[in-house]
Amino acid sequence: MFLILYALYRYARFAKRVPYTTHSPKRINTETATYSVLSLNVKMIDWYTAWPSRWLSKFIPHKRRDKIIEFLERGQHDVVLLQEAFSVAFQDIVIKRLRHMYPHTLVYRPKTPLFRWINNGLMILSKYPLNNPSLTEYSKLTDADSWVPKGAVMATVDSPQPFKVLNTHTQAFEGWLNDKIRINGVTEMRKAIESYGDPQLPFVLGGDFNISRRHGYFRAILRVLKVPLYKLEGALQYSWDPEGNPLCSYEHGAEQETLDWIFIRDITKKITHKAARVIPISISDHYPVERTFSIAE
Repeated sequence: MFLILYALYRYARFAKRVPYTTHSPKRINTETATYSVLSLNVKMIDWYTAWPSRWLSKFIPHKRRDKIIEFLERGQHDVVLLQEAFSVAFQDIVIKRLRHMYPHTLVYRPKTPLFRWINNGLMILSKYPLNNPSLTEYSKLTDADSWVPKGAVMATVDSPQPFKVLNTHTQAFEGWLNDKIRINGVTEMRKAIESYGDPQLPFVLGGDFNISRRHGYFRAILRVLKVPLYKLEGALQYSWDPEGNPLCSYEHGAEQETLDWIFIRDITKKITHKAARVIPISISDHYPVERTFSIAE
C-alpha cells in the first residue's frame, strides 16, 4: 500500500501543470498610472482542506482563512501575490469571495483533478486581465521543499500602463546546501525573466524569497536579478517576526528579518517608486508587504 501511495505522489509531484485562470468581462474602472502590489505568504498547508475532503472543507469554519480574506477585502491593491496557498479549497474560496475585487486570477494545478492538492501554492489576483501566463519550476529543491513544485509564476498585467509580474517562493531553511539551492533558483528565475514577454515592459518581482540582508549573497542576488534595493517606510522593518508574531513563534530563537520582497526590474526607467511598507497584522507567519509605484506613459 505504501508503495502505491508513494507512486501516486511521485506522479502528482511531477505531473504536467496547467494554468487555472478566471476572467471576467467586467473591467475594474481604475484608470490610473499608479499601482499597488501586495505579497503575502498565507501558510495554507493544511492538506485536510484540499483532498479528499475538498468539497466539505468549504463549509468548515477556518478563522485564520477568513481573517486573510477579510484583510484582502479591505485592501485597495491592484495585484495580490500569495504564497503557500497549497489548499485547493482555500484557492477556490479566495477566488469566489474576492471576485468582485479581483476578477482575474492565476494559479497552476496538475492537469489531473485527483492530484490538484499537490501544487506550488502560488496565486496571483488582479483587478486587470492577466495575459500570457507562464510557469518556471525550480530544478533543485531539498528537505520538505522537495515535496512540492516550487517555482515562479509570471503574467502580463493588462492595466492602462501594462507591466509584467512574477510571484515566487524559493528554497527555505538555513545551511550551505539550502543557500546553494536558493541561489540556483534565483539564477533560473533570471533566465525565465529574460525570456518572458515584451522586454520593454517593467517587471515586478514579488514573493517569499527566503533571502534577507543578513545573507552574505544578498547584494549578489540583487545584481543577478538587476533590481535595486528599496527602503521600507515605518517602524516595522521585517516581515518575519518570531518575537512579535505569535503565528511564527515555533521558530524560537530565529532572527527578525525581511524575507518577503517586491522588487522592480525596469530597464527602460518607466517606473517611479512611491512607497513600500510591511503591514503589522498577524494573519500568517509572515507579515504582508506592500509596494506602490507609478508608470510613465
